[in-house]
Amino acid sequence: MALNNSQYTFKTFRFMKKILLIIPLALLMSIQLTAQVAKTVNCTAGGLHTRLTRSDLETVTDLTITGSVDARDFVIMRDSMTSLASVDLSSCTIMAYTGTEGPEDYGVYPANAIPEFAFYYNPSSGSGKQSLKSFTFPSVITAISTNAFRGTGLLSVTIPSTVTSIGDASFSLCTKLTAINIPSSVTSIGRYAFSDCIGSNSINISAMLTSIGDFAFTNCSGLIQVDAGNPNYSSLEGVLYDKAKTKLITCPISKTGTLTIPSLVTTIGNTSFYGCTGLISVLIPTSVKTIEESAFMYCTGLYSVNIPSLVTTLGAGAFQFCTGLTSVTIPSSVTAIGGVAFYQCSKLTSIFANSITPVDLTSSASVFAGVNTTTCTLYVPTGSNSAYQAANQWQDFVNISNVVTNTTTLSREYIKLYPNPVKDNFTVSGLEGMASVTVSDLNGKTILAGQYGGNERINASSVPKGWYIVKVKDHTGVVVRKMIKE
Repeated sequence: MALNNSQYTFKTFRFMKKILLIIPLALLMSIQLTAQVAKTVNCTAGGLHTRLTRSDLETVTDLTITGSVDARDFVIMRDSMTSLASVDLSSCTIMAYTGTEGPEDYGVYPANAIPEFAFYYNPSSGSGKQSLKSFTFPSVITAISTNAFRGTGLLSVTIPSTVTSIGDASFSLCTKLTAINIPSSVTSIGRYAFSDCIGSNSINISAMLTSIGDFAFTNCSGLIQVDAGNPNYSSLEGVLYDKAKTKLITCPISKTGTLTIPSLVTTIGNTSFYGCTGLISVLIPTSVKTIEESAFMYCTGLYSVNIPSLVTTLGAGAFQFCTGLTSVTIPSSVTAIGGVAFYQCSKLTSIFANSITPVDLTSSASVFAGVNTTTCTLYVPTGSNSAYQAANQWQDFVNISNVVTNTTTLSREYIKLYPNPVKDNFTVSGLEGMASVTVSDLNGKTILAGQYGGNERINASSVPKGWYIVKVKDHTGVVVRKMIKE
């Protein structure tokens, strides 16, 4: 039934009255609706400013450009168009430009490339184009240059199949960017190219990509999938490795719980687990020899990590800001520990240093800064107390105690404790007949004890989370193992 004007006016008034009763007046007054204003201009390179009015600069949200542009026109879009959210250059050509009026004070900007710092958002100065949500590339483009879209609000992006290189930090800090699909034309990705894309849900790498710069996907949430035909890289369960899986490059921050690293890995790369706050445990295989800088930085949920006996180097900041870490064992194989390696690991209550001679820390600043050296106990091999009490930074620990720390080299290696970390139950394998099994905390307090047979399930559901010493005693002797309860 059609409404006459009086009926429409009355119903509208009654509706608005209900709204006013529900929403406080102050809130209504604060609501600002930004109108969508679209404009299409035909431009000659360097002339965009002549095609826009003062009103356009303030109100246009969706801009389509035909013709040609150069680096100077990107400056107008980035710095002068205050409401700009969408740019369409699909029918536009990017021309070369050299001079002082581009995004930098002086630069050489090649043709068919998104210029360096084209839409770069600088939070410290508030300049740039954080408001940019959508960008449609020219149909012919070969490169996306350094910092081109860094810090923008891009929601999605379709990189043309003509692009061969993606520059350093080009999409860094695009926190709202979801899917990252890299076309097969791209052969190189620069350093930090997609770092801190915390909103990504997938990252797809083609068979043709041969070079990925350091930290390219650091602090990204998207699971990484590498085409099986790629000659240099591979993936497993969303984690990025080199082709042979000897180096772990990047673990997505969306990973949670316990992660088991493949048995071929020898190197855990720079920032490879940076920001993986959902991980509580990482099982590192005995093949690993190097843990590089900032490898586990900001893994705030990590409360247990095993450092295998072949590791020789802990890079600077390797476990920096692992604020949930309660215990760590440093094997005797470690000869170098970088600065701030355990910086702000504030919940550490025990450190097992297995080397008879303390690792020299004189060139490594603030290795244990932020660790409570009054309450955290440093366990060292028998007879090494005086050496640690005199050593740089080790001497800061008030409590230095002796304990059998090098359990991995004890006899009867066929006796295994699994799974480890333990959730509810664990099993001791390799036993002949019955054995006495005792679980003690790091202070020597017995938590669980009993007689068990080989492969019998042992209920540990009542054992609190943390690190424990398990002693297994049968008619042939005693074997000691470390156990992690998660």
